[in-house]
Amino acid sequence: MKKSLLIIALVCGLGWTAQAQLPKRIWGGGIVFGLETEKAGLNFRTYHYLTEKVRMGSELTFYYPYQYEKDAVNYNSQLGEAIVNFHYLVPVSSKVTFYPLAGLDLKLEVLKYNASTVPAGETTTTTFLSGLDIGGGFQFHYTKQTSLFAEYRYTGGDYNRNIPTIGLMVHNL
Repeated sequence: MKKSLLIIALVCGLGWTAQAQLPKRIWGGGIVFGLETEKAGLNFRTYHYLTEKVRMGSELTFYYPYQYEKDAVNYNSQLGEAIVNFHYLVPVSSKVTFYPLAGLDLKLEVLKYNASTVPAGETTTTTFLSGLDIGGGFQFHYTKQTSLFAEYRYTGGDYNRNIPTIGLMVHNL
């Protein structure tokens, strides 16, 4: 019995040692560009390592407000998204890591419009949209604590979007 407990403690200790060598969290952000809307935004993200090869994280993206006119109506659109993605890390070299990604994307669009046909003048609508993310990216390890990334995401569901992102991540916090 004592030998079994000793072996279990040893195995758990080795697992904790291996886990302790991973960064607990990485965080950062970047610039996104919606190819369909042709609008840029800011992305903020944090990821937690679940294993040596798998990490899960959350992201918030805020697109710059934009205006457009359609059928004699002036529109002002504001768009934000909350994202939960999983990355599977595939080392390409000591300085480059490739990661396919998959996850869930929730968008909130606030649309204000002003039309001569609307008696009150300005009207606001709020729309919640959801979709699934698939894509991939490359992480370029610049220093031990920082890396640059380039990522492409396709979101399908209530809306379909192609979204490239580039940015900086900080490790070992």
